[in-house]
Amino acid sequence: MPRLQDTAYPRLKSALTARDLNTAFTPTPDKLLLARRMAKGAAAQLGFLVLLKLYQRLGRAMPLAEASPAIIDHVARVAALPSAALVRTPTTIRAPSNATCPLSASTCRCNPMVLPIATR
Repeated sequence: MPRLQDTAYPRLKSALTARDLNTAFTPTPDKLLLARRMAKGAAAQLGFLVLLKLYQRLGRAMPLAEASPAIIDHVARVAALPSAALVRTPTTIRAPSNATCPLSASTCRCNPMVLPIATR
């Protein structure tokens, strides 16, 4: 019988091993360069990379708030980004309040960037 994460609707394992993280969630140098080009700031780059690796693994988009802290920490370590770039609270993942937006203050609506965590 196929494992649940290998079926048509894959899910993340509840407990990821170091091997799982290295195999499925290590960004390549090309992806690291893409993140640096597409996203400005540590929080945006880390969020971009985590979402990219989740999409590549699951084949579908999922909220960043559902990402395991182990995945975020692993991607941050490989990308040499601070894992604290994304702050976890019980209901959100957001950029720290001192994060800056490339837009002018009058048009910026993203600071702090708050993503709700889906409740089940």
